[in-house]
Amino acid sequence: MTVGPHTYGYVASWLALLALTFDITRNQRRLRRIVRQGNRVYASILGFTILSCLGSAIGISYALSASNSSQLPVGWLRLLTYVDILPLVLVIAVLVRSQPVRPQANRPRRILAIGAHPDDIEIACGGTLARLRDEGHQVKALILTLGDRGGDGHIRRLEAANGARFLGLNELTQLNLPDTCLEMDPVRQAIEDKIAAFHPDIVLTHSEHDRHQDHRIVHHATLQAARRVNTILCYESPSTTLDFRPELFIEIGDYVDVKIESIHEHRNQARKPYVDDALVRAQALVRGEQAKTRYAEGFEIQRALVMSGGML
Repeated sequence: MTVGPHTYGYVASWLALLALTFDITRNQRRLRRIVRQGNRVYASILGFTILSCLGSAIGISYALSASNSSQLPVGWLRLLTYVDILPLVLVIAVLVRSQPVRPQANRPRRILAIGAHPDDIEIACGGTLARLRDEGHQVKALILTLGDRGGDGHIRRLEAANGARFLGLNELTQLNLPDTCLEMDPVRQAIEDKIAAFHPDIVLTHSEHDRHQDHRIVHHATLQAARRVNTILCYESPSTTLDFRPELFIEIGDYVDVKIESIHEHRNQARKPYVDDALVRAQALVRGEQAKTRYAEGFEIQRALVMSGGML
């Protein structure tokens, strides 16, 4: 039985798509991070791969059976070629089409996000942090507790590291101050030390309009520790009160799915109602409507300095 060139072609294209799918599977976390609706894209790629494998199997079968008898009809050969090649083209098109636009910052800023608990910054401003990183800014985070009153502290430490890595943060510093029992002096000193080491241009922190006592402590400690920082913005958390009044909105249309996926990294908190995907998306829609865009995150301005090239 003679193996013709079409057989080699089917095998080559099948192996190429299989290798691509294997690489995407291995780097699924990165795909979810850099591609809009990464989970859907991943499922689509798997579907295209299965379709291509079926097409290749049929093509190889026909090619082998026809090698000693007669040539395949031209129509069938073209059809099998399309069935085999089309999924590869679709995979490439989906990946290219799904890439978010990433304008580069004219002047990179140093941004410090401060949170009391491991999931605070993902829930409050995860979309903003991911966008700022992609635009070329340097973004670091300081988390003051392990959140061990609301879950397993060891697991939550690992989840915080995964969330920061997913957002692309340059660095995460996580301390082990007493959860739900934060005191002003240790919190202020920790924030001062971080600011002295990093010299941020912009600090993101909790709002004073918050029912959680740890959040309020972090807010007031930040104002004292960041007294020489030009810009301080206060973000919104699930426990903020109706007195929270955003004055600055950051558009996160390409990053709302990234925000949701970063929250998914905190599996220890998955039963909490405020991490529900629909609620997170709805909040972004509300702030987006207020800002006259699709999705946004809102911030109170403690103070803001417009520098060369803009505040952000």
